[in-house]
Formats: sequence, structure tokens, C-alpha cells
Amino acid sequence: MVAWARIMFGLWLLSTSILFLINYRSYLPPEINRHIQQGFLLHVAGFFLGSVLAWFAFTRGNMVRTVIVCAVLFFLGAALEVIQLFIAYRYFNLNDVMANGVGIGLFMVCLSVLKSISGERESVKLKRRKA
Repeated sequence: MVAWARIMFGLWLLSTSILFLINYRSYLPPEINRHIQQGFLLHVAGFFLGSVLAWFAFTRGNMVRTVIVCAVLFFLGAALEVIQLFIAYRYFNLNDVMANGVGIGLFMVCLSVLKSISGERESVKLKRRKA
């Protein structure tokens, strides 16, 4: 499971890096391109997915590692955005960096909620065993 998660995370990282650096919109039909003019949700969804994959690949169960990996993902997204300053057909957008952070933060919130729900289930199971 961990090996597959690491492969999937590697593929996500490769595809995200490529999408950050190429001018993919020039290859899309105008009908589709019109609908993705605002990339905020794409960044949120992409970095949420990246956080999930990184969690499965590297940190399952360890909250300190999860925070570190999510911080690395955030700085990776910011670095890729800064690299766009030096590419003629791309441009730096602070909103994209914030959207990456929102996706990562959303993952952290979901993970905390899921951990608290599973913790409540475990405490109920322990109470039933004692009774």
C-alpha cells in the first residue's frame, strides 16, 4: 500500500510540476478554457489531493510528520509559482499560492475531524468492553 501511495504521489508531483510550467491553456478548446479562467479551485483541489497522497505515502498516523510534509508541499507550490516569474508565458500569482495553502489546510481540517471521529469510536468501544 505504501509503495503504491509513493508512486501515486510521485506521479502527482510530476504532473503538478509540468502543469505549473507549461502553457496548457493554449492546447485546450476555447469552450473549456473559458471555464478554467479562475484556477483557484484547481489549485485547492490539486493540493488537497497532493496532501492526501503525501499522507498515505509518508506520514500515516504521525501528526508531526504530517505537518512537516504539508509545509514542504506548501513551499514547493510557492517555489513553482516563483519559477513562473522567469517563464515568458506564465506569471506569478499570489492567489495561486494562497489556494495551495487552502487545499493543504482543508486536508488538515478533514484529517483532524476524521481522527476525532475515529477517536470517539475507539473510546465507545473501550467503554463497551469495560462494561
